[in-house]
Amino acid sequence: MIDDLKASREQVERSARDLKASNLELEQRRRYMETVLSNITAGVLSFNAQGHISTINRRAREILGLGEDILGTPYREAFAPLLPAAQIDEFMGHMRGADRSFFEREVEVRIGGEARTLLARLTVLPSEQKSRDAVTAVMVIDDLTEVIKAKRISAWREIAQRIAHEVKNPLTPIQLAAQRLRKRYGNRFTDEDDQTFFESTATIIRQVSEMKKMVQEFSDFARMAEVRARPNQINDIIAETLVLYSEAHPAIEFAFQPASDLPLLSLDRSQVKRVFINLIDNAVDAMTGGGTVAIRTVLDPETRCARIEIADDGVGLPEGYRQRLYEPYFSTKKMGTGLGLAIVHQIMTDHGGRIELFENRPRGTRVVLTFPLDETADHPARAAAQGVS
Repeated sequence: MIDDLKASREQVERSARDLKASNLELEQRRRYMETVLSNITAGVLSFNAQGHISTINRRAREILGLGEDILGTPYREAFAPLLPAAQIDEFMGHMRGADRSFFEREVEVRIGGEARTLLARLTVLPSEQKSRDAVTAVMVIDDLTEVIKAKRISAWREIAQRIAHEVKNPLTPIQLAAQRLRKRYGNRFTDEDDQTFFESTATIIRQVSEMKKMVQEFSDFARMAEVRARPNQINDIIAETLVLYSEAHPAIEFAFQPASDLPLLSLDRSQVKRVFINLIDNAVDAMTGGGTVAIRTVLDPETRCARIEIADDGVGLPEGYRQRLYEPYFSTKKMGTGLGLAIVHQIMTDHGGRIELFENRPRGTRVVLTFPLDETADHPARAAAQGVS
């Protein structure tokens, strides 16, 4: 009997050790899964049998704009600010239905006023557990917004290249032919015919010039030159650009406030000048009958960047369109190609900078450009940014 008790005790101890080892292994797996879920680029959520959120990783909160207190919330309540109720029920209904265990769909949502394209995959888990808290489904979310934008830009580059190639060649002969007609036959018409002749040829020349500018935009977008950065004073580039507009638009006031402590920045001068030309063109087009274009430069030591603000008091931009203005061929202008801001965005990205559009209260648009400081340069501004006197 003593032997039996001893054997039983050994078996209990062995079972306890095995249980402890199993619990340790489960805890290690749990920590491993938590580490993986907290660092992957996809958002992951799980739901219990009641349709409440059981778990959610950090990336899912970022993508969906959800707070820390979202755990335990019914999915209808959690997703209500993002999607219509009917679309939520259609998608999440597969969690309760038994027709298939996997379902995916691209959805367009608005998060923080910004349109985003998400790919959501819902997997229903086979489980024998019938408890209310058992995980019954897992959703994986990927943000496709930037991928889709990149695909659109790539497709438009190819289209722009073809358009520029096919259209550019005949434009110059057309323009030259109209100019030659005016020069050779302009003195052979009566007063009435003379007016018609000169108005018609002037229209041809003017419209061809507009088409050549448009084709040049397509060509520039299709073949963005490699950045050739050199130390440049951005205040000088802005002043040089404003000279082109001050005389051409006397009804518009161009107010420039340059920062005196702005250091040299590593820039491609011609490309950055193109940025200002595009943005000032947009500001001028937004104003009818005059107005003000205010430009100022600021050195921000905390973020180690130079900030340029361009504000106008024109018609402004519709809020729903602001995020799409960087896409090729999206324009709020009747005659716009939709490539101006796409080119600006690409140039800013190539320089490691950013462009942001804001409402200019009480009226108009404010554009903010940020360029990083040249960290290799030895100048007082860099020392100030680093807190060195």
